[in-house]
Amino acid sequence: METTEREALNIMRKCNRFETCSSPICPLDLLQDKRTRLEGEETCTAWKSIRREAGEGTALKYKGLKKNEWEAKRRWDDKPEEEKEKIREQMRERFKKHTSR
Repeated sequence: METTEREALNIMRKCNRFETCSSPICPLDLLQDKRTRLEGEETCTAWKSIRREAGEGTALKYKGLKKNEWEAKRRWDDKPEEEKEKIREQMRERFKKHTSR
């Protein structure tokens, strides 16, 4: 087994669903960009918190996040603090409105 593949397996084994998962694309796979998923095949269902923890400090491109989650994180990180706070306040207001029904 190639070193990269061995490293990939060691990282993927940190996922609590590793033994039962059949998703062809794993966010914890160092080689995920080389993998393909056919329509109807399973997608990763591991919790984001588990994936992020497992991906921390690794060579993973998206640090355990799915590509769309990583892109959303980058967009958020690129926003000015003022805009982030405005969005947070809007979300707090929506939450209050929703929970006070």
